[in-house]
Amino acid sequence: MAWSKRPLPAQQERSSNQKQAAEKAVAWLTVRDHSSQQLYDKLRRRYTDEVSAAVVADMIDRGYLSDERFAQGKARSLYRQHRSRRAILQTLTEKGVPRTLAAQTVDALFAEMEQQLADRAEWDEEETILDPETASALALIEKNYKRKLQAGRTDLVMAALQRRGFSYRAAKAALAAVRQQDE
Repeated sequence: MAWSKRPLPAQQERSSNQKQAAEKAVAWLTVRDHSSQQLYDKLRRRYTDEVSAAVVADMIDRGYLSDERFAQGKARSLYRQHRSRRAILQTLTEKGVPRTLAAQTVDALFAEMEQQLADRAEWDEEETILDPETASALALIEKNYKRKLQAGRTDLVMAALQRRGFSYRAAKAALAAVRQQDE
């Protein structure tokens, strides 16, 4: 069976109770951050389009909902999972963050991580990686692909990294760093 979105109930079947919708939105936002698009889509499942839009606008006005805050938190979380720049950008846009905001957030995150790597390289002479994407690829190799490299399957590791969104340059640099560490 193919995956498909669950159809929305007819407009008449959805509630128009704005107070109830606001309470539901606050409950969802206390559990985790959402993008404004995610919250709107969730609310539309139960409430009319007008009520959903009004509640999202109200949550933004009150400061409970912020696409910037959501994008920063999600981007940091994905970076800690060793995701590539491209994969982080794609995930943010899929979650409803506007593309320009997602690109700015990713650029700021990678600039910050680059500065941290440069600071670390100042006091650790063995630290030579100054590119956050290469550092992520290296961590991913060490975590998931070490056995394949030991078996001499560099081609499989390179292909896996590129499927995960890493650039050829970052993947090649990470593989070179692994070889250098093994020597």
